[in-house]
Amino acid sequence: MATLGWNLTQSTDVSKREGDKDSLFFEEGVPDPDARVFVVSFNQRNRLRLIDAPDLLPFVEEAVNQYWPKGVEERNEMNGCMELKLKGNPWYPIGADAVHSKLLLCKVVANFRSIGYKLYASIDLSYGTEGQDLETWAFRKIWSDLQYVPTACESCGQFSQDPDYLKEDEVDLGLPTPLPIDSDSE
Repeated sequence: MATLGWNLTQSTDVSKREGDKDSLFFEEGVPDPDARVFVVSFNQRNRLRLIDAPDLLPFVEEAVNQYWPKGVEERNEMNGCMELKLKGNPWYPIGADAVHSKLLLCKVVANFRSIGYKLYASIDLSYGTEGQDLETWAFRKIWSDLQYVPTACESCGQFSQDPDYLKEDEVDLGLPTPLPIDSDSE
């Protein structure tokens, strides 16, 4: 759509029916013949897939190594896509895992931003039941400003409302740091 001059303005769930999917709204703009978009898909309880993202797996692995203490169970290639199966259940976390999973995702966003990709949309494409479907993230190359942009995550879940849900010493709340920009990765 971007190559034709249409820019995404919003993805939204306009239906509450079981199995529904998001609708995407676009506005007309300037065509971008060099538009680069890739997708990060969250699957099952512990899988992350990179779709149309050549050579970007190290940026995800660095985030996993830093913020998901349980690590990677296995790496697979599926239909040209790279998939990481993480140990544990990062998409259905309990206790400290809830914080670690958010930090992991924040670091993934920061790492992609450090090489010029911005989170463009978060879209529900899956056929899941209420509370069990996962989003798919689309990232788009932003050609102008490639400098580091601080990235943060706020989650309004149980652990942010219940002071007894998570003890302070269960997780390191360090802020993400960017990967160095490598001009060869463009």
